[in-house]
Amino acid sequence: MKRFLHRVVQSQWHRITPLHILLYPLSMVYQCILYLRKQWQLRAPYTCDVPVIVVGNITVGGNGKTTMVIQLSKILQKRGYQVGIVSRGYKRRYPRSTILINHDMPADIIGDEARLLWDQTEACICVSNNRIKACQTLVANGCDIIISDDGMQNHKLHRDINIVMINHATLKNGLILPAGPLRQSRKNISNSDICIQLRHSKPQHHQEHYMYYEMDSIISFDHSQSFNQRAWPFSKEITAICGLGNPEGFFMMLTQAGFQVKPIALPDHQTIDNQILDGIAGPIFITAKDAVKLKKTAPYQDLWIVTIRAQYSPNLSTIIMQAIENTDKGKKPIAYQHKPQPCQS
Repeated sequence: MKRFLHRVVQSQWHRITPLHILLYPLSMVYQCILYLRKQWQLRAPYTCDVPVIVVGNITVGGNGKTTMVIQLSKILQKRGYQVGIVSRGYKRRYPRSTILINHDMPADIIGDEARLLWDQTEACICVSNNRIKACQTLVANGCDIIISDDGMQNHKLHRDINIVMINHATLKNGLILPAGPLRQSRKNISNSDICIQLRHSKPQHHQEHYMYYEMDSIISFDHSQSFNQRAWPFSKEITAICGLGNPEGFFMMLTQAGFQVKPIALPDHQTIDNQILDGIAGPIFITAKDAVKLKKTAPYQDLWIVTIRAQYSPNLSTIIMQAIENTDKGKKPIAYQHKPQPCQS
């Protein structure tokens, strides 16, 4: 039923129908509530003792947000920063708890995104619904810079740098929830400090900051074998299962790599259960984010994890570092030496 409802909602967001005449007033109410909430929160936002970078989006899922958090963490770690990451820990077992992650912890306790962040960065991570409390916890544990995975619509916490991820494939009909997938108006993009376009491949023109995915490795579920896409020795007729916000991006990447894909799209964060896996013949490809939720299940002989490598515009890390250095931990206004180009939507 959940998969069916997910498909129905997604199909409605791809177009504008008579139903949207009824939904549009609800979208206006939703937008009004967001505006009032923002104005209330901006009355006395909490200012952290260290620079805070928010990586967010304006649509529901599938914008490369978590991947950007991983890449940004690695950039900062290489420059000697003690990075702390704030994550909501969506669909974890104890959603009201605040948990500091500084060692291996199961995905069902901390959430699949937080587990993936730990696997990729081993940075200090705090999962909590209270972002202020999470920041305080990270600073108390020695972090000198904080990255918030999402939270762009939450203004209780002062942010020094706003990075917005845009994927045109997720804009769809361009309407605000519930009539469309937008969490806020596209006009808010201009209020961000840095806008990054998620692309399917390297763009020919570099007039914008961009990020795109490339296949890195295809690893067996038990990690006993690993291949790159060119060395893949088995059938290229595969089943791809994906529980991301934008599963079409995963399927397209596999197709562009030369695989014949039978796609199975699941709602974001849904666990791949045995009923889905049983009865599928041939290789099954899943994402690393989906794999972290399957650690306690019995290994499947033909289950493979596809890892990705993010590529981004050459000057992006320089722009981000300049922005961080200009904060000077005093929360002074950011003055870029090279002002990023405004996002085109």
